[in-house]
Amino acid sequence: MIMNSGFRYVYAGIRRRVIFYFCKGYFNRQLARRRGACNQEGACCKLTIPWCPHLEGNACRIYSAQPLFCKIFPVDPKDLELSDVKGACAYSFE
Repeated sequence: MIMNSGFRYVYAGIRRRVIFYFCKGYFNRQLARRRGACNQEGACCKLTIPWCPHLEGNACRIYSAQPLFCKIFPVDPKDLELSDVKGACAYSFE
């Protein structure tokens, strides 16, 4: 499925929320498979339209108190693929 980047990011955000709220078993299994740690590169912060207001350059001003949906990104390999941050994001899935 070919999508423009704006629509793809919106779709990815909605998908992430649906998985978190309605597919807890799947979410927890994927979380157990997730490896790595946030490298604070900032690519995922640019997924919202407009960009996150807490983003300064590539740094999050509120990283220690970041919102829930920042903490759960990425929920699965598809989330990385849809979000176009695979090369920049330090997370991976086994």
